[in-house]
Amino acid sequence: MLRKALPYYEFKDGIFEIDEFDCVSIFVIVGTKRALVLDAGTGIGDLRWVIENRITKKPYDVVITHNHTDHIGGAGFFDEIWVHENDSDWENLKVGPELEQRRWYANLICSREDKNYAYDVDRDIVEWPRKPEKKLLRDKKVFDLGGRKVTIYHCPG
Repeated sequence: MLRKALPYYEFKDGIFEIDEFDCVSIFVIVGTKRALVLDAGTGIGDLRWVIENRITKKPYDVVITHNHTDHIGGAGFFDEIWVHENDSDWENLKVGPELEQRRWYANLICSREDKNYAYDVDRDIVEWPRKPEKKLLRDKKVFDLGGRKVTIYHCPG
């Protein structure tokens, strides 16, 4: 499975963007004690490996901003994720986190952008190893990362 090729960069001290090949941006905010991952992408490659082997060795939480395929597609590679209760039902989505739906979405992006990407949809988008435990977010939940705090605000759109 694709690991090292997932592009990422630190654009501000302790704040990283992992670019999932124009499908979505995943952000990692690193404090002195913990980190916070914002979104889990489409599930191309091994996001968890990149976070834990390239960005930080610190414990971290994963927050899903909303339940679109390009934000929840990699959730099943983590033991638990935080999600707002209004976005916690993934069973009735038009395009959900199932393997074929994630592959369809990545193919859509490839054709829309008319680019060649460093991944193979059939090899690098795989079944989830687990269903993550969903922890429900409440408005104004604070994640204390040590030296920086991230406050979650529910902004339905």
